[in-house]
Amino acid sequence: LLLLVSGRTTQPIPILRPAGSRTKLLARLIPVAGCLKAGYVCTPSEDCKSGDKVAELAGHKGPVTCLIAEHGALFSGGLDRQVKRWDPARRSLVFSMDAHKGPVWCLCVASGSLFSTGEDSLIIRWDFQTGALLGMLQEHGGPVVCMMARPGLLCTGSEDATIRLWDLKRMEQSTTLEGHSGGVTCLLIAGGSIFSGSKDALVRRWNAATGTLQFALDGHGKEGWILCLLAVPKYLFSGCRSGSICQWDLARNKLIRVFGTGEDRHGSGVTCFLAHRDVLLSGSADGTVRLWDEDSGELQNILEGATGVTCLCPTSSGVIFSGQARGCPEHLPPLAARPDASSSV
Repeated sequence: LLLLVSGRTTQPIPILRPAGSRTKLLARLIPVAGCLKAGYVCTPSEDCKSGDKVAELAGHKGPVTCLIAEHGALFSGGLDRQVKRWDPARRSLVFSMDAHKGPVWCLCVASGSLFSTGEDSLIIRWDFQTGALLGMLQEHGGPVVCMMARPGLLCTGSEDATIRLWDLKRMEQSTTLEGHSGGVTCLLIAGGSIFSGSKDALVRRWNAATGTLQFALDGHGKEGWILCLLAVPKYLFSGCRSGSICQWDLARNKLIRVFGTGEDRHGSGVTCFLAHRDVLLSGSADGTVRLWDEDSGELQNILEGATGVTCLCPTSSGVIFSGQARGCPEHLPPLAARPDASSSV
């Protein structure tokens, strides 16, 4: 099941294919005009290769901020303060969950329940089968903007500059991770570690079992917030609001290199990553997806779009879509290096 969110626009959105050293327009998807409130669903009988819209799931009264697919259902959160469950097979709304006092920012499923976080600093636990409210966690002192889970444990990051770990059996806080001097913007659980990115331009590595700080990774300078994190077997990648990408050695907790200099560097914030074979894809608010050699950091190609890239989503058929700040998702072309990728760019 592939889930993609559309954006507000009345203009066609390009689908791109490499041609020469830059990408050229191949075709266009016609977007749905009006407020961002549609989920695009590809059923198992459809391979998503065409990029055609299959259905529009309308119901939110404002922009959709998050989507997850679990247990054969689709869940969405929005600026309208609501969490909704959809039936992707029937393409219909099942029920709405209404308890947040502000925009909903994150969703995840853990320990058999649905969790949502929002601008109101609340973490709400729902029965995803019935929509019943099961409990609230209220220790954060600011908006809760990121969340991850592993069995029995929920990890949340907030504008209050803390990361909090929650025991889901007892429904209570187990540990508070303090050290950031700015709001926490992203989280990643990899191996036995929790990684957190912050507005203080640092990535911190914590022991997931004890909550103790292991290392503070400083490579982006003072100018940028950390917006996204990705771990692969040997490396950690961090993306920054300034457009820089840092590659870290996970074994030594050392900076290996900063990807891109001059024209190679993203012109705005790096919002998302995707690892595909030995290629790192980075999406940015500058409207481009850049392809990097995962080991050397060499720029392989630049795919240019119309608006800022918000997410990168692979499908089981090998097709990759990029979410757009405004408009329909873009169907990325087959990944390939530019003819001049081996030389200076």
